[in-house]
Amino acid sequence: MEIPPDQATKLQAIADGLNRAIQRNPREVFLIEGHTDAVGSDTDNLSLSDRRAESAATLLTQQFGVPAENLTSQGYGKQYLKSRPTGRAPSTAASPSAASRPLLNGGQASLPPPPPGTAPPR
Repeated sequence: MEIPPDQATKLQAIADGLNRAIQRNPREVFLIEGHTDAVGSDTDNLSLSDRRAESAATLLTQQFGVPAENLTSQGYGKQYLKSRPTGRAPSTAASPSAASRPLLNGGQASLPPPPPGTAPPR
């Protein structure tokens, strides 16, 4: 997969931070999140966001040396929108977002809180 130079620099910085955290605690697991916009069906957006998260995790592992066992990925589809549609064309409204946060804390699962203004999944 070809990565634009500006994105490669950002991913390298993320990978460096993840690798430092993993060196301090080899059991640390990070969640890579995928998001979409509100255009399209729920099923298509969930599938797209899953693929985005998995692609980001794969790049971090294959091209930046982050151990795969320290990453997990999750797509959220339209569930937690990063931005609201603003009348832009659908082809420019979606942009991938990967966020990494510690997933496990001392052996206890800890999910990130939902974004402000959204209800957690049931």
